[in-house]
Amino acid sequence: MIRIVFIVCAIIAATYLLSRIVRELRGADVDWRGVAFAFGFVAIAVYLRHTTEIGGIG
Repeated sequence: MIRIVFIVCAIIAATYLLSRIVRELRGADVDWRGVAFAFGFVAIAVYLRHTTEIGGIG
């Protein structure tokens, strides 16, 4: 029962934070090209780490 309450609270907190972030991004002047570049860089790094098994911690 406690586990269910904790999960529900975590979901409510995540939804609240996501809605706040979306609300802030709508009003802000965001450089979407920079955001896309950063996301792409991280995605390629994760893909190459998975493919080559070189790098990372451990």
